[in-house]
Amino acid sequence: MADTLLKFRHYDSLRCPVEQVIGIWKFDRKPYVHSHSRSTPGHLLHLILSGSYKIITEGREHSVRAGDVVYYYGSEPVEGIGDASHVTFYSVGFICPAMSPLPSDKRVFSSSGALQRAFDCLYEYSIFPESEKKTFGIYSALFEILVQISRIRLNISEGESSGLWWGLERKLREKGIFRPSIDELCEMSGKGRSAIVRACRKATGTSPMKWIQGIRMSEAHGLLQFSNLNITKIAQRLGYPRIHEFSREFSRHFGKAPRFFQKKHFS
Repeated sequence: MADTLLKFRHYDSLRCPVEQVIGIWKFDRKPYVHSHSRSTPGHLLHLILSGSYKIITEGREHSVRAGDVVYYYGSEPVEGIGDASHVTFYSVGFICPAMSPLPSDKRVFSSSGALQRAFDCLYEYSIFPESEKKTFGIYSALFEILVQISRIRLNISEGESSGLWWGLERKLREKGIFRPSIDELCEMSGKGRSAIVRACRKATGTSPMKWIQGIRMSEAHGLLQFSNLNITKIAQRLGYPRIHEFSREFSRHFGKAPRFFQKKHFS
């Protein structure tokens, strides 16, 4: 009997949106720890398994407890304030330029049973011996996590202006453009300067050039820690014609020279 083709759809541009899984971890946080740190480049998710504490990020304070998911974006500074409880949590960092960040007031939210099961699977696959099963399992579990988060995102109204900026930022990341001019932003978006500035301020609370500088510095921070590129190559990748310009801006932003953050200096 001949098979009958009921539906067929061809995707010319469908590709894996996750470019890299940076790491999968399980952390223990002791009581009363007060910490200052930075999240990984790209996107970082925690699932809190037990305990509670407070975090301050993007100028907002959040109370975090067991069952919550915590989201960070782009090597942002984080202050953690512990209480009397012992905290354990899963964590996954990944690079996904096609994924817009969650708004700053939606960085902590309650998980569902499906989301918790996906995190469990993600961690279980991460401790498998190296194999195709491990790789496929990790990506399968991560995509399930992102599917669950996309359902949460449906309840978040970003507005037309905010959506304009996040779409433009996604193009910049995908094309690897880290030092654009405002005219380039206008050309890429088809909008005028005032519309670009207004969209960026609504989405991020700051100006386009200042926000893009943060993206650039976050990318540099991540490349220094997680890639094998030397400082000269990183500067070139980020659009600096001279390495001393990159080093000066990086040092001013982070308070220390790039060489301090290279992974060979990190424990």
